[in-house]
Amino acid sequence: MSERVVPYWTKRVATAFPVTGSKGEAGEYFYAKTYFEKGYKVDWYPSDAEIQCSGADVILDDRYYIDVKNNLTTEKAIAVEHKPDGWLFNKVKVSEYIAHVNPELKIIATYTRKQMQQHVQEILKRKPYLLKSKLPYFYINYKDIPSFVKWQFV
Repeated sequence: MSERVVPYWTKRVATAFPVTGSKGEAGEYFYAKTYFEKGYKVDWYPSDAEIQCSGADVILDDRYYIDVKNNLTTEKAIAVEHKPDGWLFNKVKVSEYIAHVNPELKIIATYTRKQMQQHVQEILKRKPYLLKSKLPYFYINYKDIPSFVKWQFV
């Protein structure tokens, strides 16, 4: 949700996205470490351009592709993108699951991409003004987060 400052791939996401890159890497690390400690086989490729661009930040047990978003607020709200080329609706993304994390609070909220796509489309039908916003995302407050989101308090 921040602007790229260089037009080419960099080994560190923080170089390309200085505002959110380090935060994103920290979220991916927290998620990978949490699942490694639970006994999962964890693959994390923070500097692999092809894998990162495909939306597969972490791969669990060689079959679960997870796009990790370090944007779970202290109030447990999540930011979801609604633009066609964003991380939720972009057709090149291969991850079936999206996980929002807050490493400081040690919380993970996970759902399937398809479920949230349907939910966001329903929200946009009720609130079309969100599409006119200059921001490519909006927040879903904790009390409004659908029941298909699975919460983990690590």
